[in-house]
Amino acid sequence: MSSNWIDGSSYSSSDKKRIPNVWKINFDLISVTIIYHHVLYPDQWVVSSEPFFRHEELGNISQAEAKTKAIEMVKDQLSIALQEISKEIITDNAG
Repeated sequence: MSSNWIDGSSYSSSDKKRIPNVWKINFDLISVTIIYHHVLYPDQWVVSSEPFFRHEELGNISQAEAKTKAIEMVKDQLSIALQEISKEIITDNAG
């Protein structure tokens, strides 16, 4: 498990400036990737974290804000999933 963001950018050997535009963070069961200047979303960050979302727009914000917002979005999706699981357990126990 890694809890640090790593540079996932692809660089050409001719790149003079290597400016990261892809950042990834991996947890035990979930990975989160943010991308800046995606071909379909120029001049903004997008986040992917399967199975929750793929290329969800984060907007034209700073890299730090994009990382924070991406993690918050995943936490929100996990919270929703846990609520659904809890409802199912309660329903099964009531029947």
